[in-house]
Amino acid sequence: MIRKLRRRLVAASMISLGAVLAVIILLVSGFYYRRIVSYADSVLGVLEANGGRFPQTAPSGKDGLSGPGTQASSATDGSGTAASAASASSVSAASASSVSSASSASSASSASPAVPQNGKHGDASERGSTGVLSDFFAEPDLNSPELPFETRYFSVLLTTDGTAVSTDTGKIAAVDHADAAAMAQNVYASGAASGFSGNYRYVYYTDPDADNDIRVIFIDCSRDLSGFRTISLLVCSISAVAWCAVFVLVYLLSRRIVRPFSENYEKQRRFITDAGHDIKTPITVINADADVMEMESGKNEWLDDIRLQTKHLTELTNELIDLSRMEEGSPHLQLIDLPFSELVSETAASFQAPAVEQHKTLVTEIAPMLTVCGDEKTLRRLVAILLDNALKYSPENSRLSLRLTQQGRFVRLSVTNPTTYRVTQENLKNMFDRFYRADASRNSATGGYGIGLSIARAAVASHRGRITAESPDGTSMTVTCSFPAAEEKKGEQG
Repeated sequence: MIRKLRRRLVAASMISLGAVLAVIILLVSGFYYRRIVSYADSVLGVLEANGGRFPQTAPSGKDGLSGPGTQASSATDGSGTAASAASASSVSAASASSVSSASSASSASSASPAVPQNGKHGDASERGSTGVLSDFFAEPDLNSPELPFETRYFSVLLTTDGTAVSTDTGKIAAVDHADAAAMAQNVYASGAASGFSGNYRYVYYTDPDADNDIRVIFIDCSRDLSGFRTISLLVCSISAVAWCAVFVLVYLLSRRIVRPFSENYEKQRRFITDAGHDIKTPITVINADADVMEMESGKNEWLDDIRLQTKHLTELTNELIDLSRMEEGSPHLQLIDLPFSELVSETAASFQAPAVEQHKTLVTEIAPMLTVCGDEKTLRRLVAILLDNALKYSPENSRLSLRLTQQGRFVRLSVTNPTTYRVTQENLKNMFDRFYRADASRNSATGGYGIGLSIARAAVASHRGRITAESPDGTSMTVTCSFPAAEEKKGEQG
């Protein structure tokens, strides 16, 4: 009992800690991954708004996304040329009018700073005033003039049928034109407008400046994803080490934690055992005195009642002592391979006569040649308790059934009987508690003490089995005991 309590304490502590660490790992990894995706999508937005290239000037605005409201596009609109012409003038030689347009764009952009003065991304002194935590949760700065130089990207222009028209791989060395075209065609065929293709984040859209062809833009996120994997692995490793360290500490301290419960339980067990032996002496004296009085005055109903009550008290004392010994760990049990089918059949046969006297029918279904490793006396008593309980709490003219089968690696013994009371979930929950009676109105009629099923549970536990009670309709009850089959038990011990 105490060992089981200690195991449950350690298990509950480690499961709780494992759940907390798992949540922390998911939050850290999820937030880091989300920042990678958010940053990549923001950069892709800048490239998408500028035809697959960075504008010559640093983008402005709240999020740094260029578009109709950016400085570069404003300058080109003022000169009367298309925005795509200004982008092209930054990467190739063009006509004099195009150069003058780019110059006017540069002069227009110099009129206002690239980094917003009142935005999230102020200078170093402003960021220092908000603290490190605020910087960690802040949006990425897309207004940095270094952004075009530290971003590896390429783009591909496709027709609506997926044919590659042109590729731009000037800003990346790991991908050639053929690889770029193949990657673009694959992502376009997948139907997902954005996502990851390996270590590359991509987006594709209809480009109105390219005769409504499909432009696919890729960004190399390999460094960010490598950092994400490193951080995730580091967090998982630290969590695993912390979990193991806490497990060792909890296991070592659990003995001290359960010590008060262990001492109280040991005192209770000793009291039951000692009191049981002490009670036997006065019971013996009472019975002897009753015999003497019967010899002197003859038989009468009072002496018979004394003998009946002392008999009940003796049975109750013996059952309490046996229950205490079983819960102690049952070192006195002699576990050997037993022909369980024969044992159950013999015990059930002894209950046929009481069933007939009570106008009840006991039906047995016992699979032959089933063997378990256990103590014969304890298992016989278990079967007797289940059948006795079924007879006591079933109405007249009822049908009781006992089944013994093998299911996989387990031997299952089940006893089913209709009940004289309405079975509730509370009854099933407390069915195996000491002195619990589901039908309180039959306390005196049944003649039991309410600890029979407690002994049954202890007997099953001493054989490393499992006992359950269920009632599918509320008017009948089935108690099922499961034991490891003998051959499986041998395999575990070996």
